[in-house]
Amino acid sequence: MPASKRSLSEVDATTQPESVKKLKEEVIDGEKKAKKDKKDKTEKKDKKDKSEKSEKKEKKEKKSKKDKETSSAAASEVNTPEDTSSETGSVAESDPNALENFRISQPTMDNMRAAGIKALFPIQSMTFDHVYDGKDVIGQAKTGSGKTISFGLPIIEKLLKNPPQGRGRPPVVIVMAPTRELAKQVRFASLL
Repeated sequence: MPASKRSLSEVDATTQPESVKKLKEEVIDGEKKAKKDKKDKTEKKDKKDKSEKSEKKEKKEKKSKKDKETSSAAASEVNTPEDTSSETGSVAESDPNALENFRISQPTMDNMRAAGIKALFPIQSMTFDHVYDGKDVIGQAKTGSGKTISFGLPIIEKLLKNPPQGRGRPPVVIVMAPTRELAKQVRFASLL
């Protein structure tokens, strides 16, 4: 029977000190090995977690960069009106989303500037001309990116330019909203 399996009472008096030393060494070695294994396992897990976090961060950065490039490319494709005044020409040329690049009336531009708005958001600039021309549009963008104004502003501008005439006319605009909260937001935007 190996010394590590025997109890101390089974070891005779002459070999006890040596056996005890041996047992202690085996126990200590076992504990050291267990600690080392645990440490190696923890380091390996930490390294794996760090690698996964790094990969997620890289993917997120790539997606963010791709989204920025996509919105920049789409914003640069926006049709600009031909009649820009010389006073606003430099602003319109430097920022493709500038208010002057769209068919927005002067009073509306003045009100928007008073509210601190100097340019449209990407979703707004990409959809403005399509909505103004009466085309169907489906837009997808993050919360707070200006989707409601992206369809509300061109519709209101179109209605200001050509107000509906007569009584008993058919609907001019139909806006569908999936929630009451969004319906209230759309109504509010139409009052601006």
